[in-house]
Amino acid sequence: HLRLSRGRGDGEAVPQTNPTGETTQSSQVHEICQHYESVASTAVDCFTLIDSSYTYREANAAYCQAHGRSRDEIVGHKVADLWGEAVFRAVIEQPLKQCFAGQEVHYQARFEFPMTGLRYFDVSFFPSAQGDSVTHAIVLTRDITNGRRAEEEVGLLLNLTRAVNESQDFDSALQVSLQTICEATDWVLGQAWTPSIEGTSLQCSSAWFRTISGLETLRTEALGTTWRPGEGLPGLVWSSKKPCWITNKTDGAPFPPAYRRAHAG
Repeated sequence: HLRLSRGRGDGEAVPQTNPTGETTQSSQVHEICQHYESVASTAVDCFTLIDSSYTYREANAAYCQAHGRSRDEIVGHKVADLWGEAVFRAVIEQPLKQCFAGQEVHYQARFEFPMTGLRYFDVSFFPSAQGDSVTHAIVLTRDITNGRRAEEEVGLLLNLTRAVNESQDFDSALQVSLQTICEATDWVLGQAWTPSIEGTSLQCSSAWFRTISGLETLRTEALGTTWRPGEGLPGLVWSSKKPCWITNKTDGAPFPPAYRRAHAG
């Protein structure tokens, strides 16, 4: 693959010649990178340069860090090799085709870098031409997750408020709240526990929502389960009056047996 080195005393970059003597392309790559040096060197935005064979010709430190790979593991390799053929075909190939046809492409998408997890990004493809031919695609990727999540949270709150106001009773309000939250967050199951008449334990409400089949066993067991303050996940939340998140559920987690069996299966 192409490399850039600084071999002159005055510090000017000199393109290295590969065995076939393709100094023109190497010089162009250097000029593009030099022009976008302020962008490529930022720690926030990812910068890549891709040629017409869909091969990486440059990648900045932020992009390498997001993938958990060194520059040598990215530059000189196909985009599809890095992302996988399925993701490349579904998400990346079409914008690249448009870019090499001379179009700027801008879009927002949610996808997953190995080192950042699933996040929202603002992605821009800029064509770089030599004469009448587009030879490279300049790709800038900016993480916009925090702003996007803030917008979604405000939208979810407005939708919940509207739905609750339109509900006829408490159970209906719970039902529509569970549905709204599950659909907004891609959760497959939503249930609510409410205090018993005596106020000494929590019992599963009649309100629930699911987005996939096969959860009836979990639902049946939940209906027969009660929690005292501090017992189980519902009891922990009830006594602390604070949200509680468990990301890696194990056999020792405070869940009914059916939940643990579903996790194990």
